[in-house]
Amino acid sequence: MRPRLLPVIPLMGVMLFAHSIPARAASLSWMCGHCQMSVGAGETYHFWARTGGIVVPVTLTWDRDRWEVGVFRFTTRQELEYQDHEPDRRVARPYWGFSASRRIGLFGPPAARVFLGIGASYKTETDDLSSTRWDIAGQLGIRFRLGRGGNSLEVCLRHFSNGGLRRPNHGQDFFTLSYVF
Repeated sequence: MRPRLLPVIPLMGVMLFAHSIPARAASLSWMCGHCQMSVGAGETYHFWARTGGIVVPVTLTWDRDRWEVGVFRFTTRQELEYQDHEPDRRVARPYWGFSASRRIGLFGPPAARVFLGIGASYKTETDDLSSTRWDIAGQLGIRFRLGRGGNSLEVCLRHFSNGGLRRPNHGQDFFTLSYVF
């Protein structure tokens, strides 16, 4: 599988620019009290194999990180790959995904909180990973606070699945690394 870093390079520029904006200017308090927006990058996988898809997440959390809505652009096609062999087959084309989740803080100090989320998701296409557009959205992540400004770094494992209601249902697995401001 070819490296797919080219779509990530502009995203890294956006993240650096967002970090340079003063926290007060980037604050969404004019819209809602405790809103935080995040932008990041990620990659898709499937259990024990890489699928090589690049994901660009943009999310909004509010109510002290209890609720999240997200837009996810799966920018590249996904191909199932086993242990450094040539890709077996294409499992998904590029598409848009959307989710709304309720998040629950599990444990950890305020500087590094572990959370779990559950909600619903919508995909603009069906594929070999999920035969439905409406799915269940699950997430497990950790948010690291970066100083006193309210900015954070978040690492999250995410999964969209139709719960086996209709086959195929392998689910969309991906991880994201996001800068929260």
